[in-house]
Amino acid sequence: MSDAPADEGRILISKAANHLIDRAEFGLSELRIVPLAPSVEPAMRAVGMAGREGLGGRLTITTRALVFRTHAANRVRGTLEVPIGEIAAARDVSRGISRRLEVTLVSGHRLLFIVWGGARIIAAIDEARAEAGRG
Repeated sequence: MSDAPADEGRILISKAANHLIDRAEFGLSELRIVPLAPSVEPAMRAVGMAGREGLGGRLTITTRALVFRTHAANRVRGTLEVPIGEIAAARDVSRGISRRLEVTLVSGHRLLFIVWGGARIIAAIDEARAEAGRG
């Protein structure tokens, strides 16, 4: 099975990644491994992830879109697809050892991913945008 259907364009890069979401936007409560376990929120706050949850999956950049597909172990599952023309910018916003990539859409909405190889992903987005005439 391919990471991207044929109508999504040619794959430029595909990597395992986590998409950081705001739990409140999805109506999610704090994730606890066992019901009475202590909160992990203080630790999350310490690393700049208060109120967020990482969705594991695969980030793929094609000549036509940014595609993120979650894997089955997440509380939120599905596919996020953003046409290349909707991407205004991509930049490395890494903090400490956490490799982070921020993608800003034309609408101003920001997507945040934890992924190694951010420079290569940014280069792939730039290549796709140039090919689409938006670079």
